Amino acid sequence: MSLDGYPLFRCNRALFLYWTAGGILRRNLANTIGKTWKTGAVVLTPALYAVGTVDPRGNPNDLSPPFRQVKMWQICNAPSALYKECACRMFYDPESGGEWGDRDDTRGKEQHHPHCQFERRATEGWKRDYLSAVRRQSEGLNPQARPDEWIRTRESLG
Repeated sequence: MSLDGYPLFRCNRALFLYWTAGGILRRNLANTIGKTWKTGAVVLTPALYAVGTVDPRGNPNDLSPPFRQVKMWQICNAPSALYKECACRMFYDPESGGEWGDRDDTRGKEQHHPHCQFERRATEGWKRDYLSAVRRQSEGLNPQARPDEWIRTRESLG
């Protein structure tokens, strides 16, 4: 099965664990993918590497290394490119005490959450913020960073 022309299905972490566990979990995931996309599909890791295929009957197959990486815009279950439909709008914002998207009027612009998973540099920013939280906690300080710190970290990365 060539990867070209088939839907590229990105698994989240839980679904990818099902895929790697094998057995009944992998068969159930493959059946769901096979029913959703009648042509079959290519299974991707959360980092967008193609690791397996599912044929139209729902049979799972592993791909051999080296695994090909694809772009986020190529996948069939891609998140919406529109900010108004992004899931990061529902993230908790400690500064306002509500959802991140509720601050659009205050900021005067539409801005993704600094830890929005659909931006590549957010992962590196999250790691840096996590390590700084561990350091602050070891010093006896509050481990929670302010949202403006998150934004500064994100801007320094890209």
